Amino acid sequence: MEAVAECGYEGLELQMQTPDDLQSGDFSRLVADHGLRLAGIQTGSAYLENGICLGSPNATVRQAASDLLKRYIDCVAPFQSVVVFGLLQGTRKDEPVRERAMERILRHLTELARHAQAAGVVLVIEPVNRYECSVFHNTVSDVLSSVESISSPSLRGMVDTFHVNIEETGQAHAIYAAAPMLSHVHLSETNRGLLGTGHLDFASVFHALHEVQYTGFVSVGIYRDWPPVAERARHASEKLRSVRNGNGH
Repeated sequence: MEAVAECGYEGLELQMQTPDDLQSGDFSRLVADHGLRLAGIQTGSAYLENGICLGSPNATVRQAASDLLKRYIDCVAPFQSVVVFGLLQGTRKDEPVRERAMERILRHLTELARHAQAAGVVLVIEPVNRYECSVFHNTVSDVLSSVESISSPSLRGMVDTFHVNIEETGQAHAIYAAAPMLSHVHLSETNRGLLGTGHLDFASVFHALHEVQYTGFVSVGIYRDWPPVAERARHASEKLRSVRNGNGH
């Protein structure tokens, strides 16, 4: 947190296998001491570790995933951050028939949206590219359809520049398409590496965010184990400053 704050970031986002990973009292003090906010939490590791999901044909498994998501929502309620919903929808390995899976997912998301609204939390659906994981929300259009179907102010969508670079016609195009529901952004390089080492179009991405008047967090995502987190944070902040100053590509 000290390194993140020193780099000038306003918040941080956490990957959490369970809500028990966060000792909220200690965490609250830490973020306050460093002048930071919790931007959001990611929940996909819970699926990878436990295999629970909303699309499962097993009602017990679905209920376990729904209950866990409610706990995530309650956990972040004091911070008013977003909860990212991606892998906990399940994959075609869990349910090969998309229509069946989507009926289950939407039924549970409707209930979860009510729970999130009562808690003052926004649950955001992340479109995940088809090659990384065979989920049921691959595109911005998929997410828009689900958000519009449930029609809750607490169920929204997001974009990750890595995923949309694969699934959409362009990174900026995805932002424009997602604008009516856009509540969170992951800024990830196209090779998942350090910012500037791939072909992420920073200028068009930030122009699009400005055009749609996006006011939420943009979380920098770097998914390599090396260099250390603090060094990755510093590198990303320097790259973003160069972009802002017109010196970056």
